[in-house]
Amino acid sequence: MQMTGKKTSNIADIKEHTFDVVLNKPGGGPIGLTVEVRSDLSLPVQNVQKRITDKAVAKAKRNKTFTAEEREQNRYDMITAAIVSFKWGKNADGEEASFNGEQLPFTPENALKIYKALPFAVKQLDDAIGDETNFF
Repeated sequence: MQMTGKKTSNIADIKEHTFDVVLNKPGGGPIGLTVEVRSDLSLPVQNVQKRITDKAVAKAKRNKTFTAEEREQNRYDMITAAIVSFKWGKNADGEEASFNGEQLPFTPENALKIYKALPFAVKQLDDAIGDETNFF
């Protein structure tokens, strides 16, 4: 049914956008790394989720489950699929931030280095990626 004479809003125009997560020290200010992310509803993240689900189903058929290490890696894989870019800047003290002297570009390998060194960053990214209000 077509609407006539009334102002309408086309819901097909609602599109996801990316969101910048400013990583903060627990109880402190920014560390100088902002991570641009997609939502967990985005296609790249959904593809990883499907792959993980397929693995879980295959394991269940053999009466097995994911190990703690596999669960952790699955979480990292989901977050990594959501990342678009790293944006380096100044930390709370006004100093240029780096990771062991380098402003690393985003790659899955570099993301893993940051996850391992800064577990609080994993939680902040996970929380932001799961919050739909950040993306629409």
